[in-house]
Amino acid sequence: MGTIVSTDMARIKATPVKNKTKTENNALVPAKGKRGRHWRSKWKREIIRQQRSTDLTTVGKAPMRRLIREIADKLTSTSGLRWNADAMTMVHVEGESYITEIFERAVENCVHAKRQTIRVTDLQLALQNYNREQQRLQSLCTA
Repeated sequence: MGTIVSTDMARIKATPVKNKTKTENNALVPAKGKRGRHWRSKWKREIIRQQRSTDLTTVGKAPMRRLIREIADKLTSTSGLRWNADAMTMVHVEGESYITEIFERAVENCVHAKRQTIRVTDLQLALQNYNREQQRLQSLCTA
């Protein structure tokens, strides 16, 4: 803590320099110039970190595995199927890429409509376009 010394001829006064201020409950709060980073910088840093990483998944392994097992149990008559680790990872990566593709298309629809918020209609249109494109690609491969 530094001090400022006044050089008046009448008296010498030493006042402490305050880096922190006190609130009503006497908790120390950073001074105005020392606030944290802006909230937008957090998600920007997260996007940059995700783009630099070589990890193929963004959703955690445990929640995705539970979801995959739940869907598999609903689709098959037998419950408690055993999964190979590589098969689980493959379904995880492909599921995330599918969801990412749909949301990218929904964002394109949203931008085309000159909006910043995705609506349900954007997602529905994105799903329709994705399904049409997949059917067209399958028909080209079989022909």
